[in-house]
Amino acid sequence: ETITVSMSGIPATAKSEKIRVIFYSDTQWIAAEGTDHFLNKVPSKGGKVTADITITENPVPVTKDTNYSQQCKLGYKDNKYQWDFDAAVPKPEQLSADTPGGNLSELNNITIWVPGGMLGYSWRASSKNIKECGGKGTGQLYMFQNVNLRPGKAEEGFKSPGCGYPNATAIAYDYVAKNTQVDGRHFYLDALNTNPKSPQYHLRKIRLDKGAADRTYWKFDDQQTWGMFTMPLNRMAVTPNGYVVGISTEWHRIGILRLPSKAYSLDQYKNDEPAVSRSLLAAGKGKKNDALLYRPVALAVTKDSDIIVLEGGGTHTIKSFSVEGKPRKIFKKKKFSKLVLTQTVEDAKKKAVTMLDIAVELTGLIYVLSYTDQGSKQSDYHLDVYSMDGTHVVRNSGIAVSRMVVDPFRILYSLNPEKMLHSPITEPTVSIWTPSTPDCKKHPETPGCKPTP
Repeated sequence: ETITVSMSGIPATAKSEKIRVIFYSDTQWIAAEGTDHFLNKVPSKGGKVTADITITENPVPVTKDTNYSQQCKLGYKDNKYQWDFDAAVPKPEQLSADTPGGNLSELNNITIWVPGGMLGYSWRASSKNIKECGGKGTGQLYMFQNVNLRPGKAEEGFKSPGCGYPNATAIAYDYVAKNTQVDGRHFYLDALNTNPKSPQYHLRKIRLDKGAADRTYWKFDDQQTWGMFTMPLNRMAVTPNGYVVGISTEWHRIGILRLPSKAYSLDQYKNDEPAVSRSLLAAGKGKKNDALLYRPVALAVTKDSDIIVLEGGGTHTIKSFSVEGKPRKIFKKKKFSKLVLTQTVEDAKKKAVTMLDIAVELTGLIYVLSYTDQGSKQSDYHLDVYSMDGTHVVRNSGIAVSRMVVDPFRILYSLNPEKMLHSPITEPTVSIWTPSTPDCKKHPETPGCKPTP
């Protein structure tokens, strides 16, 4: 977006001049800045001298003093989705698998495509307005949809199948795709065969264009596939180097699929075409070594395409794997492939702990979501941030969310355990959270408190 500022009364020097723009936060921290050179000459009659300045936004440093606050929450008003900057923070509601009454039963995952300004999320609920895709069935069905991240533009790029699925449908966007790649590596998982003896879960591509109208519905080609997983996935992610990876809590495994250069027909799968991608299954149930997993509940990928898995089941650990499915030493100066979550260990000495989600930002900060006791109170929920060396950086309590993803600017996007009011379907709310900026009056030595020369 462009910001235009006009100034007058500036003496003309007929020389090349430098103009600099700095944006400060309310704590006097430099949030963004930019510089340009221009020829400061006398303009022609009625003309102007212009300078085009590209602004660079600075990621907010995360320290022991960082506090995340809700910037806005997705709501439904005047028959459309809107980002509400005055909305109350989410409060946990009891999830229910009952069909009558429009109940929210599961929160699956949330994913973002930052350059394109898109956010996708998936969940399970019963909605009187939603029927099974390709059928007439109703009840508890899995849904997923896309909205625009930008303020005032939530409906620009709104996408949904307009129907529900009886089996879990993970969704994942390629967060590094360029803003023109509406046909980039963005996928959802389609369960064609859930028979444990011959499971088939196929990748379908999602197109993230804005469409001819504000609100459009996806039409998927169910005869084409970008690869097949042979187990159900609870979570899924796209790596920067061209893989789709996922975890199965029930199977205690990781699924790893190398993306082909093009989609294939289902007939090629039936005929066992060797070129068609099938997923590699890695890990397996166990606690004895770093190559095994015990009740994996979430995963994230690093900028180097390492796979970080959050374990449940009381292990209080995260583990790292390569796209070959082998343990990869990336923690504590690349000496370990397992990291113990020290804050969670302390929590577990006093209360029951449930692990919820994990996210990794570009510099390697690791975000972990959990709740203590039953997760029925806002104070039960905790967001912890760790460094790659295992240092616990900060804890924010009271952020009652269940799923999250973090962008390169350390802005956090969450899927919340509460129903969206006034929506025509049963769905969860989505929030955007921003970190507090450093207080430059108290800590003037902090990077970003003084302009660079």
